[in-house]
Amino acid sequence: MRITLLNQYYPPDLAPTAALCAGLATALANAGHEVTVLASQGGYAGPATAAPSDPTGGVKVVRLRTPAFGKRRLVGRLIDYSCYYLRTAWALLRSPPQDVIVSLTTPPFIALTALLHRVRSRDTRLVLWNMDCYPEAAEITGCLRTGGAISRLLRRVSGLIIRRAEQIVCLDRAMAQLLQSHYGAANSPLPISIVPNWEPAALFPPPARSLATNPGDPAAPLAVLYQGNAGMGHEFHTLADAATQLRDEPIDFRFVGGGKWWSWLGEQAANRGLRRWELSSYIAKEQVPALLASVDVALITLRHDAGGVMSPSKLHSCLAAGLPILYIGPPDSNVDDCLRRYGCGGSFRNGDVAGVVQFLRRLRENPQTRSELGLAARRAFDSEYTDRRQVPVLCRLIEEVARPAAQRVRPVPQVAPSQTPATPAARAA
Repeated sequence: MRITLLNQYYPPDLAPTAALCAGLATALANAGHEVTVLASQGGYAGPATAAPSDPTGGVKVVRLRTPAFGKRRLVGRLIDYSCYYLRTAWALLRSPPQDVIVSLTTPPFIALTALLHRVRSRDTRLVLWNMDCYPEAAEITGCLRTGGAISRLLRRVSGLIIRRAEQIVCLDRAMAQLLQSHYGAANSPLPISIVPNWEPAALFPPPARSLATNPGDPAAPLAVLYQGNAGMGHEFHTLADAATQLRDEPIDFRFVGGGKWWSWLGEQAANRGLRRWELSSYIAKEQVPALLASVDVALITLRHDAGGVMSPSKLHSCLAAGLPILYIGPPDSNVDDCLRRYGCGGSFRNGDVAGVVQFLRRLRENPQTRSELGLAARRAFDSEYTDRRQVPVLCRLIEEVARPAAQRVRPVPQVAPSQTPATPAARAA
């Protein structure tokens, strides 16, 4: 089969979606398919990460010429998006008919170019791999006025894509519920499958030290890490308030990455007198395992209204490293679901400063508890969040979509999110 993947970023770029796209593309190529990826020359964090790489694993990587303003400013990001839209549309108009186009959501609505390709190739199937929901993400961050004219227009565009996709891949139950409630009919569930993101198992071998027998030095400070993008969909006031209460205790807070919150995070050390508050910039993906091995707790946050709109991908590497998870955000997200099922951390709502303080003190005072939560985290990774577990699922899904209905081995999986009862989130491990 001919399969094209659409995503603005591709390795060696640092974007999480770049690695995910590469993992799927390589697996499809290894299965014997003719795989093309349309990516941009511009990078997630600017031009420094956008150098082309040699195609590997039989994947044809087409680097479309675009600017490289990155994520630093909205205007620059929109210019990058616009150029990628135009060049992708032109590339698909000139490409031979594709059996399947798999579209991610960076930039938003890039799947429209797949529909344009389908004007000349009616048999092409569209799989929407929904990493974030738009325009909902722009609404909750204040970039668009909810219910405004632009928002309503973009909702129609999103509905057009969703209703013409043969399959929609969501990352968690909350995302599936959101799409169904916004764009589906009560008696006709959307063709949604839930496939969580992953990390390469080869990049994260089992921890060298035994978490069960060597929980760490009880006299050492507790190191809490936030790694990755600190964007507008995240929330840090709860953590900053908790760190203020803990500033005289041996608990270190490290932030490695960048994003819209970065300046604000940097100001907190001086404003609040936080001596154990450290920031550093993005690192290459190959360096992440060593970074995670140097800390004790992983922090993941979401705004209270971001549940279903986005699904933090940093969860999976933190689980792979055997780190207890401190989650601050809404219930029923992918992180909250994982903590509830596997008991590998504490889940707290935005504003629950007392709960976060109590949880961190408990981990600081009880190394054995950290070890138990770390073991549970690694079990969760091995059970559900590795490429070995999820990539074959996604490959089979794409192959089934491409077959005529009469030839399918089994029906394309569907999920009726509105029929899935929500369960209350566990407050803490």
